Amino acid sequence: MHSLRPTHSAPFALTAAALCLAPALTPMSAMAGEHQETGGIVATHDPAHIHRATAAETVGPGPDRKPVANLRGGPLGIERTASAFGRPLPYQSPKGKPGQPVWLRVDLGKPHPIEAVKLYPFWHEPRQNVASHRFPSRFKIEASDNPAFPAEETVVLADHLSRPHTPSVPLQTATFTPGAGRPLPTARYVRLCVDAPRPFFLWRFEVISGGEPVSVGKSFHDSGVGDLNAAFQKLPAATRRINTETVHTDISLHPLARPRRPDGEGVVFDHPEQVTDSSTWKPAGGFLRTPRHSVVLGEGVFKSTFERNIGYLLDSYETEALVYNHLVRDNPNAVPPPKKGFSKGDFWTDTLSGSNAARYLMGAGNTLRWLDAGMDGKTPDAAAPDSATHPGHPRETDTRRLRARLDTIVDTIEKCTRPDGYSYAFPEQRILSPDQDAYTRSWHTQGLIEAGHAGNPKAWSLVRRQGDWFNTCPYLPELFRRIKLGNQGTIANSRTYVDTPIGVPGDIQVIQRYFQPRFWLDQLLARDPAGIWQFPYERTHSYLIATLWSYMDAHQATGDPLYIKAMNGAWEIIHDHFLHPGGSLSISESFAMPFQQYPAGSRLLRASTGETCGNAFWINFNQKHRLLRPGDDAEKYVTQIEKSLYNVLIAAQAPNGDIRYHARLIGRKGGATRNNTCCEGQGTRIYGALPEFIYTLRTDPSKARWTKARDGLEQESNEATGVHVDLFQNSTISWHNNGTRFTLTQKTGFPESPGVTLTIASSPQGKSEAPPRAAIHIRIPSWASAPVDITLNGAKFATGLPGSYVTIDRGWDAAGETLAFTLPMAFKLTKYAGTEPGFAGAPAYALEYGPLLMAATGKAVRQDGTLQLPLDSAELIAKLEPDPAAPLHFSIKGIPDVQFRPYYKLDQETFTTHPFFQK
Repeated sequence: MHSLRPTHSAPFALTAAALCLAPALTPMSAMAGEHQETGGIVATHDPAHIHRATAAETVGPGPDRKPVANLRGGPLGIERTASAFGRPLPYQSPKGKPGQPVWLRVDLGKPHPIEAVKLYPFWHEPRQNVASHRFPSRFKIEASDNPAFPAEETVVLADHLSRPHTPSVPLQTATFTPGAGRPLPTARYVRLCVDAPRPFFLWRFEVISGGEPVSVGKSFHDSGVGDLNAAFQKLPAATRRINTETVHTDISLHPLARPRRPDGEGVVFDHPEQVTDSSTWKPAGGFLRTPRHSVVLGEGVFKSTFERNIGYLLDSYETEALVYNHLVRDNPNAVPPPKKGFSKGDFWTDTLSGSNAARYLMGAGNTLRWLDAGMDGKTPDAAAPDSATHPGHPRETDTRRLRARLDTIVDTIEKCTRPDGYSYAFPEQRILSPDQDAYTRSWHTQGLIEAGHAGNPKAWSLVRRQGDWFNTCPYLPELFRRIKLGNQGTIANSRTYVDTPIGVPGDIQVIQRYFQPRFWLDQLLARDPAGIWQFPYERTHSYLIATLWSYMDAHQATGDPLYIKAMNGAWEIIHDHFLHPGGSLSISESFAMPFQQYPAGSRLLRASTGETCGNAFWINFNQKHRLLRPGDDAEKYVTQIEKSLYNVLIAAQAPNGDIRYHARLIGRKGGATRNNTCCEGQGTRIYGALPEFIYTLRTDPSKARWTKARDGLEQESNEATGVHVDLFQNSTISWHNNGTRFTLTQKTGFPESPGVTLTIASSPQGKSEAPPRAAIHIRIPSWASAPVDITLNGAKFATGLPGSYVTIDRGWDAAGETLAFTLPMAFKLTKYAGTEPGFAGAPAYALEYGPLLMAATGKAVRQDGTLQLPLDSAELIAKLEPDPAAPLHFSIKGIPDVQFRPYYKLDQETFTTHPFFQK
């Protein structure tokens, strides 16, 4: 027996707040109470560009920022387990019997001086009842060199077996240390014995020696299973991979034996060494700009979608329901709840306080930019028609109603804003509640940003005041790790900096300091798919892409190549492993244990795939790539935008304007709603922004980006040297260059017919000896089946290859000159490559026509969404026959009960996008 220095008279001390037990005897100062594990991020890229922020730019809690009381989950500053939405699965003990405690034992391999034993509760903050995740209340911790723990060779480190049974979800890690001045016991085995009439849960069980967890990688046994590592090894490799952490984890080990997470197990994430001095920033991009106004839609798919969305915005909720949470934030009895459109306790409209108002601001703010900002961003333009064509919604009336409600919401937010700038619709005490900070805060900020772009003069001020409060609030060190999906809030800060005229460096520096895990960026640099579907500290969720979008903003702000290189890796991971044919994302929000349903290459068809908000973020992520990487590969990003718009976002809109949650690929589309779901909020934002995806402006970075417009509000300049024609829809865009106004009018029946005509006219101020020049860049889609000839005024002028842009830089006559071309659309079959039961390895194929995902409908399609075609896949395309009376509808020669048509045109029909073939 090795030297086992008894400490029976001085049992280990238990930090009191952890378990609501007796007061701690002698807590170890380095591990109890105020201590937080933050891990460390080592910069592996060129450290020359890392600078500490100047004193004027310091971000984070200031001395005058004191935490509020009554925070959900307890106060700040205690050592608690970072949010763990069930990943990896917690340890669950066997059920004990009266008088027969269950036990959990670790074999350290050799004797170690034991400095501390730490029990990590399984703690997360979902909407479910966290009390179900039980922590042991009656237990004893022992150490010995004998695995049988005979009494004469055992030291009792802590004994709480006599305590009453109390269901407990402790707020912090339970740390047991020797008393001050006591010798350290030395032992090989440490055992937790628990009187557990019901199973208990643990996140981790650590033995600390030399300041390190010497229990990592060691052998764990319990009284039910025996050798936990051996039992874990019997599980399939895929299951083991799902049930372990993603970074630095050996899947041969039970999760209890895994290393600590890359940034530690605690909630605090604070890395001031990552903050860079804004004086060293070299902003990226500047040559391309998304139009914020100046585009008028003509008849076509985009316009009908845009106008149905106006009806959705105006009819889904009354104004009183939208602003209710703001009015009662600090006084629940301030006003009675609205009788229509609001339900106390409803998750979407009440629990996510303020998201409903933000949903409206995002959708209406984007919409109003095109309805009444005019071609110059000042007054309605003559090129805009006086009324819209959808029944009952004349443009003038719609514009007044949309703006009146938007202004009322902004006025209410201003009225409810505290003197310190706090304007969220939830009480400050709830900022660490699930979804409040990250989800609702980002919506609130983005809603005000869109209201600012729409011309509301108060919006920018509200964004700035709220940003100033947030950038110095006391909660920052815990917002990333303590709440679920804390990372999604980064988009609020980054958009404030790059998409408004009132951004300050602190908006980006807060991201660098509190929301930028270096290990994750390294993972994305390495093209590791686990970085997308197994992000540590969180479950699988497509909202992760919103964080990627914010890092693109950080690259735009700072020019740091680390961001763009990591985001290139992220793009490739998603493109190669998480996209269906047609472009919908195969990764979604995961609720079923173990909260990781969407591994790389899964491409499930029946599950909740193709989440509308996920593809909305994918659109913005690709838009950022397109703006910041205008090189030869720019076309691939526009193709992803195009596919997402047609095959997910537009497909998610029902005929009455309601919005679906998922782009299901088999069976029937899900029901469309108007109750403020996350997909409604992101869907209506994209529908209102549809005109901005058709064109991209080529700009001169030396000219001012923001200019004074009506009411003194700053808006983005309409100056440009030319335009990129990215998508194909009836529309008109105008811009100015050196005193000349240019107008490009696009006429097309796309996607129902492939011909496109562009008429470019110039209106110079004063007389000019030569026609004013402008560069027109025409996208030749990568899905085009052949090179595309472009004519100028009827004569062949250029030929473009698929996947490229053709640039025509010349003077344009004031009377107008015409470019014309035809986009060759062809069918493409892609064999299913995923894990959907019944489809994996089977001859099931997806059919695309140009950028459109096609769906098979008709009597031959079974109710479960399966279809067996009596022909080889190679025969299908030759047998497809267009329906002359229905564009984009195709029948199969010899098979009368099946018809293919675009997925976006379906509503409630039974369909499949992956029919089976004979081979």
